Amino acid sequence: MAKKPYNFRERPPSQPALRFRNGTAAPTLEVFGPIGEGETESSNFKAELAKVDGPVLNIEINSYGGDLFAGVAIFNMLRGSGKTINVKVMGVAASAASIIAMAGDSIEMLDATYQMVHRASTNSSGNSDDLRQAADELEQFNSSLADIYARRTCQSKAVIEKMMTDETWLDPDEALAKGFATKAPGVKAKAPTPTPARSPEPARPEAWNAQTVTTLCGYAKHPQLAAGFIANKTPMADVRAKLLALVNATASTSTVSGPTTADVYRTRNSHRGKK
Repeated sequence: MAKKPYNFRERPPSQPALRFRNGTAAPTLEVFGPIGEGETESSNFKAELAKVDGPVLNIEINSYGGDLFAGVAIFNMLRGSGKTINVKVMGVAASAASIIAMAGDSIEMLDATYQMVHRASTNSSGNSDDLRQAADELEQFNSSLADIYARRTCQSKAVIEKMMTDETWLDPDEALAKGFATKAPGVKAKAPTPTPARSPEPARPEAWNAQTVTTLCGYAKHPQLAAGFIANKTPMADVRAKLLALVNATASTSTVSGPTTADVYRTRNSHRGKK
């Protein structure tokens, strides 16, 4: 049975490119074009990777993907290099190219860039047994790829598998939210959640003192009650309530001018805090 290499998806051909830049602060490998063709064959990538000196390597990606196993091989080479890998998506990191992006210790999405994940596909021919075998193999491959995404993004494998089934395209904001990117300079920082306002403290009970009790009883025209309130240390709120009830009762049965409600409360501030 003749089979093609397992690809995520056939894409229009473009010029493959794997270029090594070593004149910057850290060496840079540009991964442009189909994965697994020409310069992006895993053997060629290994040769370019061997040229890299230093502890840091930048990877710039603009690729629709390509051969599944070439992408996985490049991912594993980068993860096993012992270097700090900084990935920058320049245009698109789709399909097998998104697997390579997962090798980054940091993954940066520039403005208007995308990552795409989906299930593996193949062009196969043969009898029904051959096709069933190919389908079973694809399911194994899909499971392995979902493991790579899940480990890097901290999404559950079930969530990743659903994303792959749906062929999910992620812009920088979505990639950040789902863990497919660690930074995206063009994404506006989300406003921090405001700290809930503190509930006002309950009013403190009025400080008790004998002078205020005596003054209140005088205003209410019931000075004889002061001694009892003081002896029992009746709470100030209760003193005011009892005196106010007496004032209101007197007002309802007499037209003679007497203390008002304001009189009963007038001394609240003038005597507060006095001992």
